[in-house]
Amino acid sequence: MRRDRIEAILAAVEGRDILNLGCVGHTIPFTEKEKERWLHYRLCASFPDANVVGLDLDQPNVKCMRQMGFNAEIGDAQDLAYVSKFDTVILGELIEHLQNPGACLVGCAKVLKPGGRIVISTPNAFSVMLGLMYLKDFDKAFNSEHVVWFCPQTLRALLERCGLRLKQLSFVDDLAPDIDPVLLYRVFAYSWLSIRWLLPERYRNTMVAVCEPMLSDQIGSPAVSTVSTTRLTESCELAEQGALPSSDVVIARRSRSCARKDTGDPRRTPSDGERP
Repeated sequence: MRRDRIEAILAAVEGRDILNLGCVGHTIPFTEKEKERWLHYRLCASFPDANVVGLDLDQPNVKCMRQMGFNAEIGDAQDLAYVSKFDTVILGELIEHLQNPGACLVGCAKVLKPGGRIVISTPNAFSVMLGLMYLKDFDKAFNSEHVVWFCPQTLRALLERCGLRLKQLSFVDDLAPDIDPVLLYRVFAYSWLSIRWLLPERYRNTMVAVCEPMLSDQIGSPAVSTVSTTRLTESCELAEQGALPSSDVVIARRSRSCARKDTGDPRRTPSDGERP
């Protein structure tokens, strides 16, 4: 059985120092078939000379991984303590679980060495499989721990807001009919694998994104600047309507002044210490 998601992630890994966030996955596997579908196991097996570090909040299972001989640490992916330490940071089926995915991505950028990359896999909101699951079971169809869905557009927008550039995006399948005991799922999975070539790849159930920090000259690009300016305008309008706390009003006003300075807007007011 081809395991498209894991193979796509492994193909995107570069460098010797690798950080795997959410390394436990759903649970620690014990059978050989389960291990073949465990990303952290496959990373260590595929890159035996690399320094593969796993990070997860699941303390009992992190302890179990240590007993199995893996380099695993307890920590929060949204509050990373490393600095410029890794060549590749991996978020395998993690970002859709996070309360603050933006904080995680900003932190990931900080822990990268120069030239490093972030590899993300997440369910594709517009895949055929998720659509059929929704038709069948409505709001009980999906993992109850998921708090957000991504499509190519929303994932790219989030990356840009976090100062990251989408370098590569691929659509793959993440199916396990060989180990899942549910008959209906197995029938669907094998059926889908036999006909999926008839449809564009964008309908497959998982996206794998490779991204990297923007260069300084890219951060001020029109696409990013437009988003930032729009946000500032909205904040200033709310401030003027009295819909923001007093501290946010000050921030919004200062931000508007800075935005006008950057764009050469003659309506801006001089900041403190600046000559009118």
